[in-house]
Amino acid sequence: MELTEEMEDFTLHWFNNVFNAKGMQVHDFEFTGETGQGRGFMGTLKKVELKISKLDSVATDSALETLHVVLKTLPTDPFRKSYASNDGFASREISMYLDVFAKWEQFLDERKVPSINRFRHPICYYGAEKGQGDKYNFLLILENLTAPSSDFVLWSPGFNEPLPWPATAAVIQQIARFHAIGIAYKMEKKFDSYYVEFPKLSHTLGPMFKTMWEQGFNITEEAIRSVVDDSDIPIGFFERFNELRGDVCMNFVLKWFTDPTLATVFGSTICHHDLHSQNIVLSRNYDQAVLFDYQASCVSNPMKDLSFFLILNCESADIPSDRSRALELYHDEFEKMMTVMRVEYKYSMENIRSDYDRHFAFSLVHIITGAPIWINGTKSSVTSKRRFADVLMYAYNKNILHFPDIPSYLT
Repeated sequence: MELTEEMEDFTLHWFNNVFNAKGMQVHDFEFTGETGQGRGFMGTLKKVELKISKLDSVATDSALETLHVVLKTLPTDPFRKSYASNDGFASREISMYLDVFAKWEQFLDERKVPSINRFRHPICYYGAEKGQGDKYNFLLILENLTAPSSDFVLWSPGFNEPLPWPATAAVIQQIARFHAIGIAYKMEKKFDSYYVEFPKLSHTLGPMFKTMWEQGFNITEEAIRSVVDDSDIPIGFFERFNELRGDVCMNFVLKWFTDPTLATVFGSTICHHDLHSQNIVLSRNYDQAVLFDYQASCVSNPMKDLSFFLILNCESADIPSDRSRALELYHDEFEKMMTVMRVEYKYSMENIRSDYDRHFAFSLVHIITGAPIWINGTKSSVTSKRRFADVLMYAYNKNILHFPDIPSYLT
């Protein structure tokens, strides 16, 4: 089916071509606005309300059901549109929904894994892409997880407040399942690299990365100095901070992020790589979570995801005890998932703690490169700036505010 590009091309006939294949008849549709709420930096999100019935059923107006979906397309801003197209963000998300998740579901079906134990992602009703470079375009039709009738909500305080423990626990559960399924599938299908199996997931970082790096470190230093008294900043902290800022570390991160060799390391798997609170929805009582927006997905160590999520969204003044509880929960859910899938693989607490510390600095600089949004954006505050400053100083005092060399990641 031809990829639709113009609003007037979205007709009842077009929607039925999509949803008839899903066993649904569309009787009417209405565009109900855009859904941003802190999301959509790399895409345009349009809400659509569909009136549907089962295919070939006799449906009266009173018997029609309402299905809320989101149409995700390229951003309208020319700079962001070019970035999403040329650096592969949109194509990665298409591959995650149409290729990776589809293969994972088949694998879980083969293993007879109950739905209650599966990783939860938005339902994808349709996905397509065409063209390359500046002529690239894509479209996803996804479940609208924040529709008025949904059981899920966004974390409205954004980065101003850390997630409460029940919400944190629900997200960690999903992260552990996501990683466990990825590792189990790779082991059982006996391939070395997800980048070889699913080539669209590979990353290339353009010139914008250096701009983001330099701008991010400047914003972060200014934020730290604005919320922390000079007398409270550890001696030598900014010297170490400026070592991270330098070209040597930047080039190291570029190599780590794009080197396909690292994707073959035992235990590596697909990571979400963008787990901030605006890419998560929570049930109203915080006992369930769903992760979405897979444009930044890459292959890495699982603790890159978990450390990024905890640092940006959850860390408090009581960092060591909070982290221990989080890592133990991750370990228990990961092991449970492996047991349910009947896959022999152990990720010990010792290895989890070691991997967490080794990938801590990567998550810190990842957050720093996104400083205009995460540290200094509309969803940030003095409280969130101070929280991140505390984590940076904690890392310095624990001597993990630095990068090991790349060979250590090949063991």
